Amino acid sequence: MPNYEFECTQCGEKFVEKQTFEEHDRHKPIKCPKCGSKATRQRITAAFAKTTKKS
Repeated sequence: MPNYEFECTQCGEKFVEKQTFEEHDRHKPIKCPKCGSKATRQRITAAFAKTTKKS
């Protein structure tokens, strides 16, 4: 399950939320764990993929 980074536009708190691809595609507002605001936005971050194949 992927981790997505979010930032609260009210208090500036940065936090990580685990969501399935289906949950993420629904665009349900994410609640800030610090202030409880739903005024959050997803942060653009680097992706990491781990595979079983050796290169």
